[in-house]
Amino acid sequence: MARPAYLSRHPFDRVLAIVVALVAFGAVWFRYTTFRSALYDLGVFEQTVWKMAHGHGATSSLTSWNAFADHLSPVLLVFVPLYRLAATPVWFFAAQGLALGVAVLCVRPLAEAAGLRGRADATNALVLLAAANAAIWNAAVFDFHPTTLAVPVLLVGCTAALHHRHRDMWIVFAALIFLRDDLALAAAALALVGWTADSRTGRRMRLALVGAGFAWVIAGAQLGEALGSSRHFAVRYGYLGTSMTDAVLHPIHAAVGAVQHLFVGDNFLLIASSLIAFALLPVLRPSWLALAGFVALPNLLANDPNLHSYGFHYGAPVAPFLILAAAGALTRVDFERARRWAFAAVPIAASCLVVLGPPASRALSKPTVSAADARAAMALVRPGDVVSSSERIGTHLANRVTLLPYPYPFVDSPPKFPLDPEVLSTSRAKQDTVDVVVTANPRSAKGKSLLQRVLSAEGAADFEMTKVGDLLVFIRAPR
Repeated sequence: MARPAYLSRHPFDRVLAIVVALVAFGAVWFRYTTFRSALYDLGVFEQTVWKMAHGHGATSSLTSWNAFADHLSPVLLVFVPLYRLAATPVWFFAAQGLALGVAVLCVRPLAEAAGLRGRADATNALVLLAAANAAIWNAAVFDFHPTTLAVPVLLVGCTAALHHRHRDMWIVFAALIFLRDDLALAAAALALVGWTADSRTGRRMRLALVGAGFAWVIAGAQLGEALGSSRHFAVRYGYLGTSMTDAVLHPIHAAVGAVQHLFVGDNFLLIASSLIAFALLPVLRPSWLALAGFVALPNLLANDPNLHSYGFHYGAPVAPFLILAAAGALTRVDFERARRWAFAAVPIAASCLVVLGPPASRALSKPTVSAADARAAMALVRPGDVVSSSERIGTHLANRVTLLPYPYPFVDSPPKFPLDPEVLSTSRAKQDTVDVVVTANPRSAKGKSLLQRVLSAEGAADFEMTKVGDLLVFIRAPR
């Protein structure tokens, strides 16, 4: 059997891929340079890679646990030598833009493998649907995340599965777990694509792939616990049991709890948004749509509204399965109907990109600090300083051994998500380790109240305040 093509050579796809790659890179770079990037996750990735590049281990001071404990992402090691050349997140952004450009090239081969060969209008529309998908673009502009890099890998995996290329499926599996451990669930889902059309021997190989996927997820969780991270299980899935093992040992209790948490309003909104972005086409191929649901299940079951949001990066590994289901749906209707549906789907996807994508999440337009003021404030910080910084400035100060999220360690404040007690400590000893505090000059009553609490902290008297435009810089005296 001839080896299938996994990347399109169609001129339309090539031009679109270049546009997508450049726009994705430019958008996230704009977000970073205008000080809109989030301290979590970009700051954690940046600090971790910088520390590894300079021999300081892989534990981020923003979380106080090893980065490979939260999620095992060996791909971060690729960026270590690059950070030795130049410590800049441009490496992350370039890799992500390239991945999304390549993803566009992966759609046509997948569509042809699904049965759309010779139906150019429908295939062209599907390529546009994928290129304009709001979930993928939300992931593209949400700074950087290894799961976003998985989009082209998963599309290749779907094509390989439809062609019954078992060796290529194992290569895809290796690539996915190289990106992040829990992507092994997506690899397990890939093994079921084209299952019924495979031989008995092929199904055995697929079954082995499913087993390997689940085994790797469990191994990743155990490694996380060994390295000191709870993996947020108690907070996000504690209703299932005290641990993943406890949930497995009490299946009835876990199943009841899962059903109760699955059918909630924001999940329905997330599912509806995901389907409407593809003009409801995946509904016509329910078996492949179910695979998308399986990959999304950990997010749907989490007791955390952020994981139910369409505005972050969580939809990236789900989107390839929705593209697969949409391609399969177009093969189930006659040529003329598929053509009409495909043409109607393109404006729907474009509308969803505006209504559900970056314009709606304001990832590129949220109010932020003045870039000039921020650079002037950062000029007062020395490379070796221990810094406590607020959200928007922190990502630009991550290339150091110790960076703490403001207002820690001076006052206690509810974190956005679980952090290690070491990060949350407000002891005087912890305060004495800080050299500089950088934060925006608050305008809201809540922010002003928080600042007053910081100024009232026992260790705050050791700092001198400098106002730089809309920013406040507290420097320990004398320096």
